[in-house]
Amino acid sequence: MAYLLTRDLTPEAWQNDPYNGIKGFLGESLPSNIYFGSKVGFTSKHRMDVAFVRTLDDKAIYILAVFAEDRAYATDEKIFPKLSRHVYDRMMALNSSRKDGVGGRE
Repeated sequence: MAYLLTRDLTPEAWQNDPYNGIKGFLGESLPSNIYFGSKVGFTSKHRMDVAFVRTLDDKAIYILAVFAEDRAYATDEKIFPKLSRHVYDRMMALNSSRKDGVGGRE
């Protein structure tokens, strides 16, 4: 199942595909050198995405799910990428602070 949900985040792989599941969703703002698996849902009234994110060095491994049931989210292609990048940056910072002995169990 994970294989079927794996997405290629390199822009060349998805930019020319109108049904790509990346543009306007959680994967758009993330670096392409990570493992990214996702399942999106989209209607005129909803936008949903569930993603598994794992950096290749295992510094960040997490699942992010966003279910937005409002027409404003359905038409906003920027909110999910912004949310996703914020979570990614925080997870990377959290790992970095744990490495430095701050905020984590060492």
